[in-house]
Amino acid sequence: MMIMRAHVMLTLALLLGFSGLIKAQAPNWGSQAAEAQEKYALFSDNVKLKDFKSAAVPLSWLLKNAPELGKDLYVKGRQTYEGLVDQTKDPKQLVVYQDSALAMYDLQAKYFKEEAEVLNRKGLKAYPYLSSRPNSVDQLFPLYEKIVALNKEATYSPNIQYYMDLICKKKSAGTFTDEQVLAKFDEISSIIDKNSSGADASKQQNWAQARTYVDQMLQSCVKIDCNFVKNQLGPKFKQNPTDVAMAKKIFGLMATGKCTEDPLFLEAGEAMVKAEPSYGVYRVLAKIQESGKNYDKASAYYEESIKYASSPSEKAESYIEIAQVHDRKGANQSARNYYLKAAESGKTAAYTAIGNLYLSSHKECTDSNPVKAKLWAIAAYEMYQKAGDKANMAKARQYFPTAEEIFTHGMTEQIGKQMSTGCWINETVTLQKK
Repeated sequence: MMIMRAHVMLTLALLLGFSGLIKAQAPNWGSQAAEAQEKYALFSDNVKLKDFKSAAVPLSWLLKNAPELGKDLYVKGRQTYEGLVDQTKDPKQLVVYQDSALAMYDLQAKYFKEEAEVLNRKGLKAYPYLSSRPNSVDQLFPLYEKIVALNKEATYSPNIQYYMDLICKKKSAGTFTDEQVLAKFDEISSIIDKNSSGADASKQQNWAQARTYVDQMLQSCVKIDCNFVKNQLGPKFKQNPTDVAMAKKIFGLMATGKCTEDPLFLEAGEAMVKAEPSYGVYRVLAKIQESGKNYDKASAYYEESIKYASSPSEKAESYIEIAQVHDRKGANQSARNYYLKAAESGKTAAYTAIGNLYLSSHKECTDSNPVKAKLWAIAAYEMYQKAGDKANMAKARQYFPTAEEIFTHGMTEQIGKQMSTGCWINETVTLQKK
């Protein structure tokens, strides 16, 4: 009875152990099928229990005697050795386990094809395992070059970063030129661009991090200055000014190199917003035009940025910028209108800016009557009050008409009543004394 029960339990264990294997494909147990099945069941159980040291014993037998058993053998095989990598503290044994784990990927690719996907996964482990070893670049670079060639935009983002690191190490070793680095950088940037559009939020974040890393690596291994960008990338962009990827590259590199006053930077930015309008790039273009005192173009770019703002606060920032441009042009009424739009978008500090406009208009908004001549100060005070700006409220109050001036001009009864400021301000204010 006990023998029968043991036999049943073993049969169940065998069935459970390779049920997933059977679902995937018909297993090839080799010439010692019965023993292979028992070894596989034992191996699978130990992997489930995370007893990787015990799992390694039947795994070794299976790799030798049933290497074409199924893909699952190599999936669980790498789990075994990767688990041992995490568990061991012996430096020599660590190297053995790392090499064994990587061999699982190679054997899976050998027996079951799917080389692109298998090597893509191998790449996630190969660099962390091998990069600190002597002469690792010569071993790793061909692997990651192949991973990228086979997978293209399906390459995992960490592998892209490892690849760029290896490219720069080859440059440091003198085996890569600047031109070769840039060619590889173009290839990598294209992959990042394709993965950055349409991806979900988490993937976009991963690829944004990859882009940042790759750009930083390029800066570290190739001297990128204004002349380099103009001489190396400028001609390519001139040949194809609709190449958005190239425009982005030029824009980013010139921004990093602080070459933003160069016409090429502006051309690249204009190509970018033409193809992919964005709040941020429009604002950069506007600031460039503003610094060159091209105020009409600056205003137009700020206006465009508002269309692509993602929040009221972003809209308010652009309204403020437009208002400041009009202020510099001396167009006070237009400046005020945009400051008011900014205030409506939640930027209450815009009221302070309007108050400053009014306060600076004392020469323009004068009158022979000293009471009326100072209504601009009351208008400024009321704007500062809306902003909650107590310091400027106190400053504006210093310019209010005095009680003596109000009395002398027979306007005592007007205190607390509304009056028009006249001039360009053209506000109705409540008469107050100093």
